[in-house]
Amino acid sequence: MVPCATSFKMEKQFQLVYTISKFKEVQDEFIGKIYCDIALEVEGLDGVKYEVRESVVYPERRKKKTFLISFRRDTSEMMCSCHLFEFQGIICRHAIIVFDHNDFTRMPKKYILWRSRIDISRAYTRVAVNYAGLVSTPEQLRYNGMCQAFVEVVDLVASDEGRARAIMD
Repeated sequence: MVPCATSFKMEKQFQLVYTISKFKEVQDEFIGKIYCDIALEVEGLDGVKYEVRESVVYPERRKKKTFLISFRRDTSEMMCSCHLFEFQGIICRHAIIVFDHNDFTRMPKKYILWRSRIDISRAYTRVAVNYAGLVSTPEQLRYNGMCQAFVEVVDLVASDEGRARAIMD
C-alpha cells in the first residue's frame, strides 16, 4: 500500500524535529495506521466523533478493536479513547487517520512535544565531563558561572518572600 501524501508530509515533519528514538516510536504509529479504518463519522455541536476500527493480529487470530475519537477541526483538538498521546506523548494511529481524513498536511504543533525535539537546549549538555581531562567549551564555562552566581542570589533571598517573588518575576 502506498502511503498517502498528507501522511507522508506529517511523518516527515516528525522526522525533522524528533530525536531518532522518539521518531521511531511515532513512525510505528504511521505504519500501524494501515490496519485502521474509519467506520463511523458523526458531526455534532462539539465537533466530529469518529469510530475507528483497528485490525489487531494475534498469532492464532485477528480481532477488531474500536476506538472513539473526538475531533474539532477549528481548534485541531483531538482526543482518542486509547489515550496514547496523554500517556506516552506519541500521536496515535487512530488520530493520524482522522487528521489524514480531514486533509491535514501538517501535524498541529500541540501534538509535537518539546521534550522529544532535537533542537531544544538541554541543561545536561552544558555540564563539564571529565573523561580525558577537563575540557570545557565557552558555553559550559558561562553556564557554570551563571549557575554559581544564581546559587549565591538564591541564598540571599530565599528567606524573604517578597524578594524571592521579585527574583522569580
